[in-house]
Amino acid sequence: MNSWKTRLISLAVLLFILLILDIRVRHYSTIVYEGALKVLVCIGRVEKVDSSESVSQIVSLRLLSGHFRGRLVTAENIFTGRPYGDRILRRGDKLFVEIPLKQPRIEDSKIEKVYLGKISAIVFCCICWARSARCLS
Repeated sequence: MNSWKTRLISLAVLLFILLILDIRVRHYSTIVYEGALKVLVCIGRVEKVDSSESVSQIVSLRLLSGHFRGRLVTAENIFTGRPYGDRILRRGDKLFVEIPLKQPRIEDSKIEKVYLGKISAIVFCCICWARSARCLS
C-alpha cells in the first residue's frame, strides 16, 4: 500500500517539474553578445515554407517569445549538401531564431535580418541552469 502512494507522489512531482520546464522553454528569450553585436535569441514556429529553390528554403516564422513576440518574420534555410547537417523544415516546427540588434536598447531596435539558430540543446540547458542558479543564490 505504501509503494503505490510513493509512486503516485513521485509521478506528481515529476509532472510538476516537467510543467515548469515546459513553461520556461516556451517563454525563453535571451540576449547574447557576439563581439560588439547584440543578438536576441528566441523561439519561432514555422508558419509557411517555400521550397521552390533546390538549394534553400524560404521560411516564414511566427516569434513565440522575446520582445518581438507574435511578429511574422522571414528567414532562409540554406542547404549545405550534408545530409546530417541540413534541416528540412515543415510547418509547425519550432526552432531557435537569432535577431541581430543594432540599437543599444531593444525597444528601439527593428527586425532587419533573421537567422535560424545555431545554438545547440546542450548550450540551451547550460544557459537555463546558469540563470536558475543565479536566481536561487
